[in-house]
Amino acid sequence: MIKSAKASFVLVLLFLFSVIPVIAQEHVHSSFFEEEGRYREHSLDMISLDLVVDLIPSERRVNGQASYQCMPIQKEVDSAFFDAVDIIINHILLDDDTLKFTYVEGGVMVYFGLSLDWHKSYRLTFQYTCQPAKGIYFVGWDDPSGRARKQIWTQGQGINHRHWIPSFDDQNDKLVTAVHVSFPSEYTVIGNGILQSKQEYGENTLWHYAMDQPHALYLLMLAIGEYDVLSMESKSHVQHEQYYYPDKPETAEVTYRFSREMMDWFEEELGIDYPWQKVYRNVPVRDFLYGAMENTTSTIFTDIYLQDDREALERNYIGTNAHELAHQWFGDYITAWSGRHHWLHESFATHYAKHFRREVLGEIMYDEIRWGERRTSMRAAERNSFPVGSIAGGSARHYDKGSLVLDMMRFVLGDEAYTRSIKHYLKKHPYGMVDSHHLYIAIMECTGVNLDWFFEEWVYGGGEPHYSIRRDSIDGGFQFVISQIHDTSAIIGPFTMPLDFKLVYTDGEYTQERHYVSGLVDTIFVPLDTHHVHDKLAFSLVDVNREVLSQRTWDRPLDELLSQAHIAGNLMDRLDALEALDYAQFTDELELYDLFKTAKTRLEKRFIISRFRAVAGGLPLWMHDALLDRDHMVRRQALWALDTIPEEYKEDVESMLSDASYVNITLALDALCEAFPDEKQGFVNLVKAVDNSTVKIYSLKHLIEDDKKAVEELADMCSPAFEFRTRISALSGFEALDNLPESAVFHAMDAAVHFNSRLARQGQSLLERNWDESMQSLCDRHLMKMDLVPWQVAKWERFLTKMNTPAED
Repeated sequence: MIKSAKASFVLVLLFLFSVIPVIAQEHVHSSFFEEEGRYREHSLDMISLDLVVDLIPSERRVNGQASYQCMPIQKEVDSAFFDAVDIIINHILLDDDTLKFTYVEGGVMVYFGLSLDWHKSYRLTFQYTCQPAKGIYFVGWDDPSGRARKQIWTQGQGINHRHWIPSFDDQNDKLVTAVHVSFPSEYTVIGNGILQSKQEYGENTLWHYAMDQPHALYLLMLAIGEYDVLSMESKSHVQHEQYYYPDKPETAEVTYRFSREMMDWFEEELGIDYPWQKVYRNVPVRDFLYGAMENTTSTIFTDIYLQDDREALERNYIGTNAHELAHQWFGDYITAWSGRHHWLHESFATHYAKHFRREVLGEIMYDEIRWGERRTSMRAAERNSFPVGSIAGGSARHYDKGSLVLDMMRFVLGDEAYTRSIKHYLKKHPYGMVDSHHLYIAIMECTGVNLDWFFEEWVYGGGEPHYSIRRDSIDGGFQFVISQIHDTSAIIGPFTMPLDFKLVYTDGEYTQERHYVSGLVDTIFVPLDTHHVHDKLAFSLVDVNREVLSQRTWDRPLDELLSQAHIAGNLMDRLDALEALDYAQFTDELELYDLFKTAKTRLEKRFIISRFRAVAGGLPLWMHDALLDRDHMVRRQALWALDTIPEEYKEDVESMLSDASYVNITLALDALCEAFPDEKQGFVNLVKAVDNSTVKIYSLKHLIEDDKKAVEELADMCSPAFEFRTRISALSGFEALDNLPESAVFHAMDAAVHFNSRLARQGQSLLERNWDESMQSLCDRHLMKMDLVPWQVAKWERFLTKMNTPAED
């Protein structure tokens, strides 16, 4: 921000009390109804679970005993349904009495005989066995080469623990859990809560973990593998156990950077101490289904985040680490009643992770994240207008838009009132269940401010405002006419939001005012200060720093947009100008180069590069500077901008074969091999020493047409010895090859029935691309050698049915 001592800053706040009565009279609350968002009924309160499991990796089998303490919460309970998908029940006990049960779709109906006493608690015990398709995953035990990491880990959110634990598997019931696992002693077993005991019995060790507060069942976890641990302690004496692979010690410090500061910051920011026992863990696992999962006290995350400094140039673990830690409060400590209120988990975790990165990485990183959230949100708006407070909203609403909604809530309330409200919200519902209304009431109780209009617009309602803006010069200042031109519906009306209007003068001084905009058309007058006249205006801003998520239509003069792009104090305002510029107006590439060379951040540079094609004459000369920029993301953007590589840029691109970024190396290798195919062996030789699986795959795929050894190496990287991202990349490397080697077919079959859906899709895609009678015959022969469990057999049969069903005309 450019501001002088003489700057006039006028804050005009039209208080909510003057706006809300109008909104209340004109807008009838409507919400997006979803049947699946209804809270699930249940007749028993599951108070605690004591789980004993025997895991048999060679069979991918769980033998278990689940003992619940439970109490009726309905007056007449003589039977109850329990989720138990494909679980074989050996017997069920109520205290010491054996119960009758019948299998029904999705689970088991248990009969208690007489109605249970409404005021009495019972011990309900299931003994069972299963080979689950979901919920618990056995990784690496089927690798015949013995190179794969052998692990077992769980993922309950989905909701999928019902595949390996007979249970009331829903998020609207909480219970205290304990887990007992006996496993060979060379492996580490990790669970929720405190490690109560660890006892060796011959070649096995019995591990016992227990919680002391209730949490939703989907947050129960196990992770088993070979690990070392990095220990640290926060100011409040929370013990951090940060796990890593023994053969990758260089990744520990990099991966868990800022972890100690993270816990300290969250406790201070939220005003609530870490709400669990004094331990918090991060555990990397192979082939994980998502980025990470916030299991109570013990987060599991994909081991792609287990990185050294060079790998961390891309997407490091800091943001995900903060996101999952935020969930220990938002999602674990307080939990939404149903999926309709999922935003109360993900939006808060995304929001606070963003603000932590602002704290440790600075304002520019914060604005980069905000810009990305805006882009994702507006792309989702092109598809539909589902609300944040809906299941159908999807990840773009629950994560990105919801994070921005909380930013706007801060903006409306003010930082201090917002922070006090969230603290009150958390303290009011300890270890409890919440929905969106609880947040609304907490704000009302804490601040006295009624945000019903805000919740209707941004939580229960869909869409975003689209402002059409016109600025007119009139005596004493400027008049802004703001029209809301977006489509309206039962759940989308005109939006009421505060907008900051700013006049920036050529001498760097400015006038700024805040006004609420609420109607279909609003007229706002912003006066010039006493020291300036109309022709001293450099540019004007509506919604300074783009605080409000919106689309805008606003024709502005080129000279004002250039001034805004050069000197606006906020990155968001400079990006706004760069986005609004008509690049076809640049007849001299030096004008664009001036924008590029004076850009203050990498995001601005990337934005300019992505739009250079409008410049007369095609590739600008300053692309050399872009390809050699000190920031790896700017270099990447410049490489993406090249349809092919002209001779004058060849040396610049070739220098990227030794780039700090592995991604840039692969992109440069692809581009060079395509532009100069006769030299591909030389390019591949230049990256041979790079120790990275992705770089190796990209090298091999350029050689497989002529090099049998390359074919063998690439086929090997499709095998179960490697993690799923490596396998996906290696399988895709065979897409251009006419004749698949048998080994690649076998590994594609293994991938096709994998539990990881992304790997399964790639395996099936490669087979489908090459499918004919001889391929099916080869697959039939190999199928006889595969050791598949029932859910994998079913998955393969579904694939065969698809392949043998004639395509419709």
